[in-house]
Amino acid sequence: MSHRDFDDAMGLLSRDLRQRRLVVFCGASGSGKSSAIEFLLEQHPHCAAAGQWCVIEELRHYRDLRSVWRALRHGQRLLIASHLPHRLHRCLALLVSTELIELDWQPHKIVRWLQARGIHHSSAAVNRFCQIFGANYHDAQLILNHYPAANFDQALGQFLRYCRLQYQPFGSNQVVLTLSAEAAKAHYATIRASSQWPSAKRCRLRLIQPQRRVHGASAGQSTQSAGYASMKNAAQANQSGHKMATAETATNPPQNPNNRPAAP
Repeated sequence: MSHRDFDDAMGLLSRDLRQRRLVVFCGASGSGKSSAIEFLLEQHPHCAAAGQWCVIEELRHYRDLRSVWRALRHGQRLLIASHLPHRLHRCLALLVSTELIELDWQPHKIVRWLQARGIHHSSAAVNRFCQIFGANYHDAQLILNHYPAANFDQALGQFLRYCRLQYQPFGSNQVVLTLSAEAAKAHYATIRASSQWPSAKRCRLRLIQPQRRVHGASAGQSTQSAGYASMKNAAQANQSGHKMATAETATNPPQNPNNRPAAP
């Protein structure tokens, strides 16, 4: 998603950022943090001026806050994409003038995103999606790609029934990028040109693992149950065959060829 088709569901253009030193976007990978920063750099009258703002991509660990403090000591104003808890940034807002924008729980973002694509949906399905995945564009697109149903309700239901997302934590060697406004624009353009948005931005890896369910069991459980059932049936067959053989032996005892009838 680029700033050209960015949906300003959070009303970013109407926010007064003249007195802010920090503008922090909190959310998981795919929630629109970097797209929102790029949109501000291109469109917002208080952020578009060259040389006023720097960008930090992306805060993942508490130790990454050192990059924030170093930039603030140099008098820079910052646009930040953060994976850290929003409560932490609320505490920092007591020390530095901050505009905090939470992106994970904003169901109206997903509603607007679906409406723009002409995908039918219900409020209950959107709320359920946000409770499980957050208001995440990337995961919503992932679900629709796997189950291009007539409406979002059906796609979500099929996805929750047959698939799961496995989250892989960030590595400890990730480097926090501190970029000037112009360097950040070039960075986003390069990533988008590589056709790997957002995975090229070192986002948390999301693995899709389809799983077949039999009577509500997962793939592993159903396979194990099937194997156990086949072993059980085989054992029962062997046992019943043994019983039948035993019964037949008792009814018709074998003849001993060495035992000849006695002579008269």
